[in-house]
Amino acid sequence: MPSVLTVLWADGYIPAGRYLIETRPETPPVEHYKALLRKSGGPLSAECIAFRDARRQDRAFTRLAAEIDTAALNALREQGN
Repeated sequence: MPSVLTVLWADGYIPAGRYLIETRPETPPVEHYKALLRKSGGPLSAECIAFRDARRQDRAFTRLAAEIDTAALNALREQGN
């Protein structure tokens, strides 16, 4: 039985060659956002704002990001006092 890639190549959909297929599950956007928060220093950074804006249609992410942002801002305020 030929592999899917062999069939796609034979039918002209992809060029011949070697392909690596990633089988690990994709990291959820919220995990990417948490890492970005740690790297950028806070939810008001340009990177965090752009990341949230790009995913504003994802209601689950938006809700979680709002909770994370509130906690992060509260922690930053406490550090300042």
